[in-house]
Amino acid sequence: MENKFIDNAGVIAPPPLIFAVLLIAGLLLHWALPVRIMPHSWAARLIIGILLLIIPGIMGVLSFQIMRQSKTAINPRKQTTTIITKGPFSFTRNPLYVSLLLFYGGIAILVNALWSILLLPVMLIIFDRGVVIREEEYLEQKFGNEYLQYKKRVRVREKITLQC
Repeated sequence: MENKFIDNAGVIAPPPLIFAVLLIAGLLLHWALPVRIMPHSWAARLIIGILLLIIPGIMGVLSFQIMRQSKTAINPRKQTTTIITKGPFSFTRNPLYVSLLLFYGGIAILVNALWSILLLPVMLIIFDRGVVIREEEYLEQKFGNEYLQYKKRVRVREKITLQC
């Protein structure tokens, strides 16, 4: 049997879709059965929530710009042409996913929706297994030692393990 290399990460779904589905599910649960994160601290929620929208917004925009300048695909279902190591990519291998995670948290805190926070580990596991691991395997296969060296320098992702 021939081992044919498919030149994309083969993620299970577009990451923004995973983010949106779980966030909407959490918000719908909150609407149907409201359980609050911080019942009496609207000012703290506002400050934390806004920071968790602004910071990932800046990181996401910067990451998009760097990827476009580097002429590599933003969509993980398309071919990656280069390993980016500058800007946010110098401290996390997945700045767009970190941005989505923080943005998700910011919305959940602003809305005061505990259900959304409770769904966050589900999102992390889906991202880890269905997106990040697949991307890393693809990049290792495509770029070999260059990517392995990058992984050693930027060690922010450890496998999520479920303790049963």
